Parts: sequence; structure tokens; C-alpha cells
Amino acid sequence: MSYSQEILVNKFRSLDETQATIISISEWVLFHQKSSLQSVKTWSNYISSPKTSPRQKLPLFYLCNEVIQKSKATRKFEFLKHFGDALPGVLSKIYPTLDPTVQNKFKRVIDIWKDRAIFNESVLKNLYKSIDSSSGNVSKSDRFNNSIPDMAPELLPLSNDFNKISQLKSIISADSLKFENIYNELFENEYNLPAPDIYLQKLSTLQKLDDKLNLSFKNYVDIRLNLINELSKIIDIQKGLINNDKSKMESMSSKRKQINEKKAELEEYIHTADDDRNEDGEDEDDEEVAPGYDNSENDSEDDKDEPALKKQKTEDKEEIISKTENKIDEGISSDENNKVDNENIQKEEFDEDDENNEYEPAYNSSDNVSKTKVINPDLANLLSKLSQ
Repeated sequence: MSYSQEILVNKFRSLDETQATIISISEWVLFHQKSSLQSVKTWSNYISSPKTSPRQKLPLFYLCNEVIQKSKATRKFEFLKHFGDALPGVLSKIYPTLDPTVQNKFKRVIDIWKDRAIFNESVLKNLYKSIDSSSGNVSKSDRFNNSIPDMAPELLPLSNDFNKISQLKSIISADSLKFENIYNELFENEYNLPAPDIYLQKLSTLQKLDDKLNLSFKNYVDIRLNLINELSKIIDIQKGLINNDKSKMESMSSKRKQINEKKAELEEYIHTADDDRNEDGEDEDDEEVAPGYDNSENDSEDDKDEPALKKQKTEDKEEIISKTENKIDEGISSDENNKVDNENIQKEEFDEDDENNEYEPAYNSSDNVSKTKVINPDLANLLSKLSQ
């Protein structure tokens, strides 16, 4: 496939937003990597031209993205170098003229380049500055600074090394491209060699480029070794932290077991207590409990006074009995004078009773006294009181 600027422009005109078209043209451009500088210049002029339709600018930018990312993957760094130089100027011209929706898509592509470290920090700053001109609320450098996420302090050495590697990549890429072009001119072209003095100058230039590249590669290796060393430190630290975390996990496992056991015990205790209270409540509903009173103090006082009361009561009984006996003796002596009359009267009464009543036994004098005691209401009342 031959290469010419006209062919490339025709391909730009046929470009649309379909993935197949973008990939096809990007492969053609990458195939002609020796014409990378011319291809980038043609692309820059075409996308910046007022004659180019606004709807074609986004597909052209997608084509640029496809070429850049594939050149990064295939290590064709000349495209990175040339696009890195051309893009800030192109964006500063066309970005303010784009629709806001298209502007967001442009910025999204630049964010992807930053996330994937396609360009070094210097190029990315220039790219963000070029699109800041369309925003009056944000300074030219703030957007780039704000777009960089916060980084853990432990990763700062790694970030610095990766930034150095990214910078060296651009330098090595540019120097390698120069070296290859001069080398091919002097050693791959046997029929069109320059004059000896020019040949000697170019050989000297090759030597200088070789020394520079050798130093760059040496720095490249040193940075990568330092990067490995920093990564090893981080790995060792993380291993120690893992062991520490495992110890804490074991300790927490033991405490977790104690917590679960204690919780189970308390739940069982509370459940059992609730069952007991429910059973007691049912018993209380079935039975009425009589109110009780605390008479322990009165009872104790009564217990203390009980011997004295008994003694007093006994003395009262003896006094009453003595008085009663005196009254009885007086009654008996008065009755002796009328003994004969009483006997006659009783005899007559008994004779009459024999005719009308059933048999009753006779009483002697002592029986008469006893009977008098029982019959006498006052005496009966008195004896009743004494017996209480």
C-alpha cells in the first residue's frame, strides 16, 4: 500500500463514528509509521480546518485515540511523540467551537489517556490547559491538578518512579527514532551514500545518540530496580500486617465465642424466668390470697403478759370462790332451823310427785347444796364466769 497525503485526506473524508472505519484507517496509518510525522501534520491541519464539518471532528479525534493507544501497545513511540506535540495546539483551536456534549467526549478521551498513562505528566498538563480556555470558572492548571486523585503516602515513591519512567519513555522514543533513521540511512542504503565528510558527521551523531540512549536505558534500569525495591518493601510490610491481622482475627474469634455463649446463657435464663412468672400468675388467678397482718409485736407483748394475767385471774377466782363459800355456809345455817319443815314439805311434794311424775333419785344434804348451786341463777352465772 503506497502512502501519500492525498490518500490520507481521502480516508479522513470517508471517516465516520463506526468502529470498523476507525480501526481500518488507524491500521493503515500505523502501517506507514515511517511517515508518522507527515500523518500527524496532515491530521492536525485537516481537523483544524474551518472547511472540516463539525460532526467529523469527533471521529477524527477517535481516530487519533486509536492510533495513539495502538502505538503505545506496539511500542511505536514516534506517533506518541508527534501527537503529544501537536494535540495541545489543535485542542486550543477546536475545543471552544465544539458543542458541550462533544466537549465532554473529548475530555473523556483525555481522562482515559491520563488513567492509562499514555502520555507523561508534562503532555497531560498541556492537554488540560488547552481545553481550560473554554471554561472561565476554572484556572488553566486547576483542572489537571484536580483530576489527579489523592494517593496514599506509601505509594508516592512508586508514583515518582513511574513518572520518571514515563518521561524517559518519551526521551528514549524520540532518540531511538532519530538513531534508527540515521542508522538506516548509513547502513541500509548501499547505493545512495552521502559524501565521506557528511557520512563521518552522521556517524558521530549516531555515536552521541547511542551514548545518550545507553545512559537513558541505564537510568531506565536503575529506576525499575528501585521500583522493584520499593515494591518489595511494600510487600514485606503488607505481609507483616497480614500476620498481625490474622492474630487479631484469632483474638476476635475467641471473644466472639465468649459473646455468643454468654448471650445464649442470658437468653435461656430470661426465657426460663418468663415461664416461671407465667406459671405463678396462673396460680394467683386460681386462688385468692387473704390479706395478712403483721401482729408479731402485739403477739410478743401478749406472750410477755400471759403469766401475770394467769396469776391475776387465779387470784380473782380464789377470792370469788371464798366469798361464794361464805354465802353458801350462811345459807345452809339458816336452812337448818327449818330442816324439819323442809323435810315435811319435801315429803309431801315427793308424795304428790310420785303420783304424777316419773321416778327421780333422792338427794342428801350435800346434793341439796349442789343442786342449790345449780338452780340458783346468780350462782350459776358466777360459776359460768369463773369457768371462762
